[in-house]
Amino acid sequence: MRIDFYYSPFSGKTSLKVDGTLFENKHSRVFAYLSLPIDGWLNTTKTAYHAWNGFFAELADEVNEDDFELVFHGKKEDYLLMESAFKAQVQSIIEQGYSPENMRLSYEPNTQRTQLKPRLVKFVEYHARSCKDQDYMMRMKIIVRDVKMVDGDDFAALRDIYDRLMNVFVYAKEQSIDKDYWDELIEELKSIYNKAV
Repeated sequence: MRIDFYYSPFSGKTSLKVDGTLFENKHSRVFAYLSLPIDGWLNTTKTAYHAWNGFFAELADEVNEDDFELVFHGKKEDYLLMESAFKAQVQSIIEQGYSPENMRLSYEPNTQRTQLKPRLVKFVEYHARSCKDQDYMMRMKIIVRDVKMVDGDDFAALRDIYDRLMNVFVYAKEQSIDKDYWDELIEELKSIYNKAV
């Protein structure tokens, strides 16, 4: 069984495909946890009122199988975090009755990632003139400059640009009569970043 795991460090969004089919079981514990940032569901947690056996044991429970290859699509750093969590969860996996040696992890870099900076430059240059407020027009000009200068692999800088753009767009939406335009712009920005992971 192949499980493709997509994680966006920008939005915190996670999605899974099991043998090519999008995993959308909304009644699943795994599905509920995947709406949290990666550090909220990856590791084992046990409290008096709640037990989460760690992502890998829970995933094996969900797909009713422990013989799978999990292919991670996202930042290499997040994959290494997942790999480390897997090693730490071996005992929990065994306690749940599964064989960790049947679970294989691999990383596939996202080819869309190299396209983030050019897409972002085009996006901000095109929409910079949409801001009518002088202060926010200047902020957009600075963002345009920063996007052109940022290293395409500098996730902290790219995340900062994302946050700054969102602030400008949310403010512009509040000031605008055409709120749908700004909603579409926000969704387009999210899409650009989500594809890049």
